[in-house]
Amino acid sequence: MESKVRPGHSRARIRQRRAAAAGRPALWEGRFTYHDPDASSGRRQLSVYGSSKAEAEAKLAEAMAALQKGAKPPRGGLTLEAYLGAWLAQVEPDLKLSTALRYRGLVERHMVPRLGKVRLTRLTPGDVNGLTAKMISAGLTAATANHARAVLRTALNDAIRQGLVTRNAAALADPRRIDPKPIEPMSPDEARAILEAFSGHIAEPVVATALWTGMRLGELLALTWDRVDLDGGSLRVAGSSAHLAGRTLMWGPKNRSSVRVVPIAAPLVLVLSAQRLRQREMRLGAGAAWDGSWGDLVFTNSIGNPLIGSTVTHQFKDRLRTAGLPDRRFHDLRHGAATLWLAAGVDLKTVSALLGHSNIATTANVYMGVLDSLRRDAVDRMANLLSPPTSALLQPGSSTSPRRRR
Repeated sequence: MESKVRPGHSRARIRQRRAAAAGRPALWEGRFTYHDPDASSGRRQLSVYGSSKAEAEAKLAEAMAALQKGAKPPRGGLTLEAYLGAWLAQVEPDLKLSTALRYRGLVERHMVPRLGKVRLTRLTPGDVNGLTAKMISAGLTAATANHARAVLRTALNDAIRQGLVTRNAAALADPRRIDPKPIEPMSPDEARAILEAFSGHIAEPVVATALWTGMRLGELLALTWDRVDLDGGSLRVAGSSAHLAGRTLMWGPKNRSSVRVVPIAAPLVLVLSAQRLRQREMRLGAGAAWDGSWGDLVFTNSIGNPLIGSTVTHQFKDRLRTAGLPDRRFHDLRHGAATLWLAAGVDLKTVSALLGHSNIATTANVYMGVLDSLRRDAVDRMANLLSPPTSALLQPGSSTSPRRRR
């Protein structure tokens, strides 16, 4: 039977531990003593912290009220493993399944094995730097290591709000340097070759739509016919899909900018029109076996189920290999659309909107190398435009003609 704890007769205290200085907030402590039969002395102290006296007082009142209801306050021996386990259980219900699985994977595969036994109150920025360094040494990318640090920073922010720690060791740790991978531009010839290679192929509709619109694979797999206007030549991106933990999931847009209307060119209208006719034939052939519970999806298998992203990716890479084309990721079709738009003279702001980026800076950062090459090309074009023709240089008496030797 769990032992009860109750507040002691000692008065609660509020005191300032650190004044605000150099941009650092003040630190106030609220402390009280309570009876605990499990303690050797029969008594324990609990401290909570805030950046102001009012905040410390509020946390102290909350902690004392919880104690009156029989809840045991966390002790200094609380380990990172125990805290993160409780934190995940608390936040997972409010997260998308993909995010929850990613958080749990980072915690259970990397944080707990390396730092799980460290006491929460003794975790240091050096410990977090060691975690990310070991992750990179194990062959993981700097981006994955930084993501682990970001998840831990979020968890520790909650710990600060609960008064369990006074500083965020992950926020004070150093992010790992990420060397951005240059985007390899896709030439019109390569794009044309890809479209020709997939002509008549089972994956032609989804590949062609990706290359013509720059949509993400998840966005393509969630696209429904009511968002496609073949007569008006446009489609609306408003959701995403993924296959996680053996289940296919559909969810809304990532952010406001992800919802967008993308014009579709005449060649793609023909491809999608053929896809709609082919899908109607499949629906008639499947009869009662057709699964319409997913809505009127544009891209389905033979019985109406959503396509699985990994299957589409394998089909894409296998077909490129068979056709003797350069190896590409499916996501490179999105980059291909962007680079071709930029090369065609579409302004950066419009490209950013077509891709659904949250701001134009994201587009500029991703396609910096492409933009640099386009700037170089623009300078060369201007030089050719302003240079006098070769024939003028050879005209007798021209000021630009070679001087005769005397």
